[in-house]
Amino acid sequence: MQVGYNLQFCKETLTKLLSNSFDTFEVLSLLRKFGVFPAAHDSSFENTKLILKINLLEDILKVEDSEFYQTLLQETNRRLQVKPSYKCCLVGCLFSTKRHRSYISHLKTVHLNYDSYLCQFQKKMSEKI
Repeated sequence: MQVGYNLQFCKETLTKLLSNSFDTFEVLSLLRKFGVFPAAHDSSFENTKLILKINLLEDILKVEDSEFYQTLLQETNRRLQVKPSYKCCLVGCLFSTKRHRSYISHLKTVHLNYDSYLCQFQKKMSEKI
């Protein structure tokens, strides 16, 4: 962690992160301060928050040996290892599937008022939505 960050800052930031008080810009800004730049293809906000959470927990554990933080780190690492699914790109929609074809079908049938979509999974689509 860079100069100027301390244990108290990490704990406060972790508490704020766990209460879902951050938006995408704030999470990305904090990751940059840690020297972490998420890959462009990993645009999932949940994964980005998990990466920030791991960095915060690792820094806390460097200073304070706590079973609670260690367990939280292990749990967070497990969640990040889970195979990603195709989640709807529209805010508020909880649709999720394991198949890209089902994701595209969902966009066509459920979100009719949107006339164009960008595939956030960088897959080639055989037809225009």
